[in-house]
Amino acid sequence: MLRYSIWTIGCQMNKAESQRIASYLNSAGHHEVKSPWEADLVVLNTCVVRQSAEGKVLGMLGQLKGLKREHADTRILVTGCFVDSHVEDLKKRFPHVDFFFKPGAYSDFLSWTKERGIPVDEQRLLRSPFTAFRASTRNDAGKDSS
Repeated sequence: MLRYSIWTIGCQMNKAESQRIASYLNSAGHHEVKSPWEADLVVLNTCVVRQSAEGKVLGMLGQLKGLKREHADTRILVTGCFVDSHVEDLKKRFPHVDFFFKPGAYSDFLSWTKERGIPVDEQRLLRSPFTAFRASTRNDAGKDSS
């Protein structure tokens, strides 16, 4: 099983989403560690509403570039509002990131984990009331409907 680390910045929705991801990884037998440098899988749940938050996200992405250089098999995933647009640009700008997925895009997260043989509690994740709430608060472009 994997050791994983989740780094979260931003709103209560991000914190809840990170807890949700952690619970699904835990229920599949994975183990959370404090430091990304101890992890096989690192998830960044990002916010860019404020410039200070965006700066912290960019700083963490820079640190993880060094981690990836030292530990090439560590998988790095990024979600949150940083990913809401321009995914192709992000892939070019941050080639050390293995996967970008939009907030609440659990089916994309599940597809990515399945392709790599990483077990996740799929049924629990997809039937979560949180998943339905997250989808209902976003419009087609992936932006908050408020």
